[in-house]
Amino acid sequence: MIENSKAIGVLDSGVGGLGIVKYLKELLPGENILYYADTAHMPYGSKSASEVKNLATNGMKYLCAKHELKLLIVACNTATVAGLECYRKHFPMPVIGVVKPGVKAAVSITKNKKIGLIATVGTVNSNTYPKLMVELDPSIKVYQMPCPKLAGIVENQDFNQDVISIAKSYLYPLLNNEIDSLILGCTHYPSLYHIIRPIVGKSMNVIDPSFFTVREVYDFLTQSLGRNPQREGYQIFYVSGQSWKFYQIAQKLLGYPINISSIRQTTSDFALSL
Repeated sequence: MIENSKAIGVLDSGVGGLGIVKYLKELLPGENILYYADTAHMPYGSKSASEVKNLATNGMKYLCAKHELKLLIVACNTATVAGLECYRKHFPMPVIGVVKPGVKAAVSITKNKKIGLIATVGTVNSNTYPKLMVELDPSIKVYQMPCPKLAGIVENQDFNQDVISIAKSYLYPLLNNEIDSLILGCTHYPSLYHIIRPIVGKSMNVIDPSFFTVREVYDFLTQSLGRNPQREGYQIFYVSGQSWKFYQIAQKLLGYPINISSIRQTTSDFALSL
């Protein structure tokens, strides 16, 4: 019972991982959730893999210093590809990333074996998605498109610019490859679903890895660690940047007030030697 009541940690560069929180609340309402938003260093997508790994490690160390966790979800795709195996080696709790669940979903859903991926520059450059998909099915063809502007649009709620034209410039080249499935390879992108769906058409399989990640967490807790039996868990949000800005956007995306705490630290305060 003590293990069951421990919290689930969720780490992201900003508001993108709130999709994970929404799915957790729907599928696992009894779980306590601790969210770390590293908005002071957002965006992660344009940074080097080593820098992202260190920043993500700092966030995990912070959560572990504040609370006892039973599970940690790396909600950021860029942070996942930068160092998932490293995090697993250095932290005692299970660490789950968002990439593999999305990969498995896409491979199982596609009919013509042509899959498109929109993601940050860092995620695309890692080539992790294509490698994992080809491991599952060598006949799969993956077409990747880095989308450096999209995460910032969502993070800043900057919809004054022509977001539709920006999205089209990223998506049209993928559609020319006759893909039948599109992976939203950044947790910020589902917030643009209302823009992406009309561009790609109704028949396109649009895959949100966050949903499949939480499904995997649900199965893992059910079969192994155990779910928290309480009716409704608490949520605490730690923000390394402007907490008021995060609060406003998070409340809008989640649909309810949140308990938020500002973080006062330098990048070395909770550094881990890797």
